[in-house]
Amino acid sequence: MKQTACYFLGLSLILTLFVITAASSFAQENSDDQTTQRRKERDEMILQRSENAQNRVQKINEKIQKGQEVRQERRANIAQNHAERLSNRFGFYSQRLVNLIVKIKSSLEAMAADGKDVTEALNKINEAQEALDNAKLLGEKAVAEFSAIDPENYESQRDQALAAKEIADQAREEFKNAVTLMRESIKLAKDSIKEAE
Repeated sequence: MKQTACYFLGLSLILTLFVITAASSFAQENSDDQTTQRRKERDEMILQRSENAQNRVQKINEKIQKGQEVRQERRANIAQNHAERLSNRFGFYSQRLVNLIVKIKSSLEAMAADGKDVTEALNKINEAQEALDNAKLLGEKAVAEFSAIDPENYESQRDQALAAKEIADQAREEFKNAVTLMRESIKLAKDSIKEAE
């Protein structure tokens, strides 16, 4: 009996080991298949993510390129638009001031014909005319400088724009100076009229 019990115990132990080995072998085959499947899926997912990232980078680069082109066009337009605005503004100033100088001169000449001493006022109006002529020249030079800015060469644009702006500021100051001299001329004419009375 003892021998039979040992025999059954040994047989059951062998069967148990056989079942365990077979089950683990079956499980290992299944896990190898699952592992292989998971690796394939992971590789496909990594490849898909890589392609998506490359597409995003390409789209971003295209947007950056397009933005740079738009900025370049704006820079070109800004300099040209500024040149046109300065030309219009300085043209308006000079035309208006020329008309005023002509009126003031004719009034002063009429006063001189009446025997009033307006030589100082005439001298001031002549200085105003010179300042106006100088302002016109500076204005034309500033417009030419702004028109000459090369939109393709970004590095030199800033320096060219600053130089043109400085010339435009000088022209503006000359226009102001012409107006100041015209006012002084009018004041001198009024003072000579008061002295004559």
